[in-house]
Amino acid sequence: MDDTMIGRFLSDLPWDDPSSKPYERPMLRRFIYHDKRISYKECLGHGGEGVVYRVRIEGKQYALKIFESCTYKPNYCRSLGVPRRRWPYLTSFSHECRAFARLDSMGENGTWAVRCHGWIKLSDEQFQPIDHRWGAEKYSRWAIVKDYIPERVSMSDIPEIQRKMTIARRARLYPVDLQPRNYRAHSSLIWVARKRGHI
Repeated sequence: MDDTMIGRFLSDLPWDDPSSKPYERPMLRRFIYHDKRISYKECLGHGGEGVVYRVRIEGKQYALKIFESCTYKPNYCRSLGVPRRRWPYLTSFSHECRAFARLDSMGENGTWAVRCHGWIKLSDEQFQPIDHRWGAEKYSRWAIVKDYIPERVSMSDIPEIQRKMTIARRARLYPVDLQPRNYRAHSSLIWVARKRGHI
């Protein structure tokens, strides 16, 4: 995972840029406060894709998902028939960026999944608390900024969750981990899954 992802599925444009967002080849835009100080408040969880923190940036709370470092396994990639130039599309970071970009290009940011505010590449200063706790090798500098929603899902949210799955189908998204822990109140999926279609 490196800067060559910019222009593939990441846009260098700030999130609030007024230009239209293409539907056919959507790219996730950069978080507008990408260069501001990040105050890490608490670790919300970690798993196979990365670690999530509740953070404060410019006076507002967000959920910051920092993705694990990715080393491409050439034999595995070749066994899938994926050419080398397409390997960056196999990462969890790529899947989630492309899924949020697709939802945003459809005008569905914050409806089926939690509202996304863009991607960020953490600077040395921003990454220091992660390096201190986990070590520099485990996690990358690449992250996605989302709304922080503290309320857990309840049984009364289930009908709305089922109704909103049509948004995922229209966006050609394939949610792979539909566990209750991945939802928040008002039926927002907090971690978007794989984007269906070509790599």
